Amino acid sequence: MNIKNYPLSIEIAIPLKPCVYLLTNDNGDILYVGSSKKNTLGRIATHKYDKQFSRVFIMQCKGYKEMEEMENNLIFKIKPTYNRQVKNNNSTGLLSVKDIKKQLPCDGRIITNSASRYDIEMVSIGSRRFYDKKIIKAIVDYIDNQKRKPLSWGRIHK
Repeated sequence: MNIKNYPLSIEIAIPLKPCVYLLTNDNGDILYVGSSKKNTLGRIATHKYDKQFSRVFIMQCKGYKEMEEMENNLIFKIKPTYNRQVKNNNSTGLLSVKDIKKQLPCDGRIITNSASRYDIEMVSIGSRRFYDKKIIKAIVDYIDNQKRKPLSWGRIHK
């Protein structure tokens, strides 16, 4: 038996490479922009329970960097209903965990604890977290008030 025997069937190409996907309604309104490194079908399936969409569009990317940039730019430009509007951290004043770690020698636990103690807003998009720029001062204050400093802290702040 061959698929050609079923003329009403539609082929769905599911990439196993980095891609950006768009979830839309029947009218074509973009409701959500997401990205997937490999398991695109799995990523899309997780949204079925909390987002009301009827169509999916996929844009393949050459690599992870292009995927993240494309996702950020689309969210910033389109402002989809289900995405929080903080992807473009250059214009919003938010810092990613990666940006924070470039400035200060700290781990994710210290960042999370500092944000919690000093009421710094954190926005989570997928597995990425973004913090208000006040987080840098909060981390310094948090560590300075600790009895035991992180080992890397003494080399930077004496």
